[in-house]
Amino acid sequence: WTLRHGERADFCRHAAQWRASARCPADPPLTVAGHRQAQLTAEVICAHALAPTRVISSPFLRCLQTAREVCARLQLPCSV
Repeated sequence: WTLRHGERADFCRHAAQWRASARCPADPPLTVAGHRQAQLTAEVICAHALAPTRVISSPFLRCLQTAREVCARLQLPCSV
């Protein structure tokens, strides 16, 4: 399975504000909605009895945050 990260701070309605104050604009975090999207994705995986045994994430912050939300729900470690 392949999973894309949730909504990121530089692609939301407050993106200009975020970019103006970002310490690392090339590596945006998830928004609150992005975290919720990751949680909902994990719930769907569980509801459909899909059983991944391993999660591998890109080192980008938004990807790690998404993977951590999913891994927390699935009780799996996350590899980078």
